Amino acid sequence: MEGRTSMTAEELYGPAAKHSEHKVGDFITYRDEQGQEQRGEILHVYGPGVVVQGRTPLPLRYVVALGDEGFPEIVYPSQVIAERS
Repeated sequence: MEGRTSMTAEELYGPAAKHSEHKVGDFITYRDEQGQEQRGEILHVYGPGVVVQGRTPLPLRYVVALGDEGFPEIVYPSQVIAERS
């Protein structure tokens, strides 16, 4: 991929989910692992499936950006508490 400076979401994160309650570009509010309320934009939606052979399949997950700082977070649907456009 000589000369490329950016990747598509699927190249970066893997196959997108075919169905999900929230979509790429939606802003969601959720509780992080420390119980703090966070708000961010969905960058990608992982479909459910096996990530590592022989391990329990993972459910649907959202890749969420919290502004321009840091790495995106992985958010499970059970963490989502609100949606805003």
